[in-house]
Amino acid sequence: MSLNLCECGGEVDIRFGGHDANFYAECRECGKTVDLEAVDMPGAVQEWNNRKGKPTKNYIPEIAKMLGVEIGEEFEVLPKIAGPGYKSSRYRFSEQGLEFSNYIHCPSETGWSPTDTITGLLNGKISIIKLPFEPKYGDEYWTVFWSCGCRSRELEPVKFSWLFDYDDMLRKKLGIVYRTKAEAEKNMLHDYERITGHKWEEAFELGVMRYENEKNTETAQMDN
Repeated sequence: MSLNLCECGGEVDIRFGGHDANFYAECRECGKTVDLEAVDMPGAVQEWNNRKGKPTKNYIPEIAKMLGVEIGEEFEVLPKIAGPGYKSSRYRFSEQGLEFSNYIHCPSETGWSPTDTITGLLNGKISIIKLPFEPKYGDEYWTVFWSCGCRSRELEPVKFSWLFDYDDMLRKKLGIVYRTKAEAEKNMLHDYERITGHKWEEAFELGVMRYENEKNTETAQMDN
């Protein structure tokens, strides 16, 4: 909404934001910022009063999802202007907005603070670097399962509970531990090819070859 409120006569836009997440007026002509509650301008004050008492939708979860992360998921960032050796702080979205922590550089700094880096993420000047999912004991996670036989083949996401056992550690080492089923489905073809060195289209032929080799081995052993 725009109102002619500035003392210079310029048109003023009513915005929301700033460090205190408040409504304010900004003049298009002189750029002056005015606290609506501190100014005796009936139109602006009425607009403020009308809007501040009404709950508005929190778009932070949708913004996080749009950028490919979840609320509470830690990630790093890479500015386009970053040089070699750049080391990012850790970031995460909370219900209140984007936060960062410097504990990677300084272990004693374990807290999280608000940051305006979200602007760079939204305009494409800063990229998100996804970090490997680190489940905690008892967390559910998704991984990739495949089976290649002489008559059938399967490639699908499956869910397990994280127990820090041998299978969990092996899947983590292979890079096939995912937070969601969708992530596992998205990566399962690439994971199969990366780990086996074969295309998934070759899986059935490989299964038949293995079956024939095992059959021939059994026949040779019986003949001996």
